[in-house]
Amino acid sequence: MGDECVFMVIAVLFLSGGVLISSWIKDFKNTTHVIKEDQADNSEDMVIMRQELQQCKTSMTQMAQDFISLQDNFTQIQEKVGNLSKVLNVSVENARDDFLHLKRDMKILNGMQDIQEHRYITYSETVVLLLAVLTIWTLILFLIAYKFFPRRNGFYGSQGSNHDDPHDTNESLCAQVPVQAPIKQKRWTSELEESICILSFHEETQDLHHRIITSVFEEEEVEIKPFLLEKTDPDVLDIPRCQFIFVFVDFNETNVILENPGAKRSDTVQACMDMRADVFVIYTRDRHSSHLEDGTLYNKDLSAFTGHFLLKKLTAKNRGLSVNDTFTQYQKSHIRKIVLEK
Repeated sequence: MGDECVFMVIAVLFLSGGVLISSWIKDFKNTTHVIKEDQADNSEDMVIMRQELQQCKTSMTQMAQDFISLQDNFTQIQEKVGNLSKVLNVSVENARDDFLHLKRDMKILNGMQDIQEHRYITYSETVVLLLAVLTIWTLILFLIAYKFFPRRNGFYGSQGSNHDDPHDTNESLCAQVPVQAPIKQKRWTSELEESICILSFHEETQDLHHRIITSVFEEEEVEIKPFLLEKTDPDVLDIPRCQFIFVFVDFNETNVILENPGAKRSDTVQACMDMRADVFVIYTRDRHSSHLEDGTLYNKDLSAFTGHFLLKKLTAKNRGLSVNDTFTQYQKSHIRKIVLEK
């Protein structure tokens, strides 16, 4: 009885241990399965995380490219703004030049109006002079008629008693008639105007001459009168009566600036000097005069400035200059000093 009890206890213990071990094995299997499932889930999560990281990397790369593109666009905008600023500066400068040219053209138009008015005055003076001459000759003819035909006036008796011989009458007549000496009227006897005359010999280069002179007086109020001399005018009947006359001579292959006496340019310069104007002779389009040194007014290789008798006088007074298409700064300051200080 006692052995059976022990046996039953052992059997119960054995069954209990088997059940417990079976439960443990089942729990272990379940745990292993859960662990495997967790590992599988973790692997999927890792894949998802890797994909998300790859997407983030791609997004960062795209953002970097967008930033570089934005930087390039900003650089282009900055260049466009700089170009626009340059264009505006050029436009402002052109507007300023146009204003100066308009101002110069107004001065030229005023000068041409003065020339026309002066010509009208000159023609009026000529008409008055002719009327005066006709009046004088009319008086002379009246005196001749009065002496030769005394019966036709009411003083026959008183005048006839004073002459015993007709020869005495003729001699008296000859003594009374005044002798008319030829008088050459000079137009330049009056005062000179405080202005500048630009004297050209060729119409096609007048604009160049205007630009050369007006570049000297861009900031000063100076009256400028252009004048085209189409024929020799030794008596200066048409040349404007300006205090300063700039005679422009264009380039020629022989570099002859003023010819011999009796030629057009020489006679014109001499007539302007006789008018007591301050005369400058400007030789233009000489390419060797583009870069003259400071203190130099003309190209020293041009022998005419020191060889021609009339031009030599003007050169000695610093009135002879040579240019290409514009004055040097020294030439501008030299001319400005002379004109503005007088």
